Amino acid sequence: MKKSERKAEIRKRAYQYAKTGEYSGWLSIEHRLRSIDCFPEARTELDDRLIREELDTLCKTATSSEESSRRQEFSQWVDQTIEQITPAISSRSLSLHRSSTEDAISIEGPNYSLVIRRRFGSRKLESARSVDSGAGNRYGFDFESTHLDFDAMTAEDTLNLIIKLGDAANSMAKNL
Repeated sequence: MKKSERKAEIRKRAYQYAKTGEYSGWLSIEHRLRSIDCFPEARTELDDRLIREELDTLCKTATSSEESSRRQEFSQWVDQTIEQITPAISSRSLSLHRSSTEDAISIEGPNYSLVIRRRFGSRKLESARSVDSGAGNRYGFDFESTHLDFDAMTAEDTLNLIIKLGDAANSMAKNL
């Protein structure tokens, strides 16, 4: 990995870790990055007052009882939703599972993938997609917020959202 890629990965992971509720602040995240993730340059990369303040703020929010409760409720919602909509998704030749990297639903289509997750600090859902072009290139699109709260979504609502996102991804794939 190039130096610039390592720096970007350190920052990306630092912010991801801060949102998990498993770290008390920037120092514990830096320790994780240096000792477990093998990024010795994390000390230098996170040696910025604003970054440290942001990480501490995220850690404080993530460890709050309110956010812990939302995280747990969302995790249960993901399990229930996957169980309820898997038959309908399978009949559409799609694969549905819990994301291995975050608490989210992952959907794999013939030429696209979707991720539906909860926006940090909120009950709102976000979605992202990756689309394969006919030329074999894969294009990723960042997370977009929805106006939908996960706990107000029925299995049918979620299925309709997946179909809508999948149709948009298929349309994009045809135009790439």
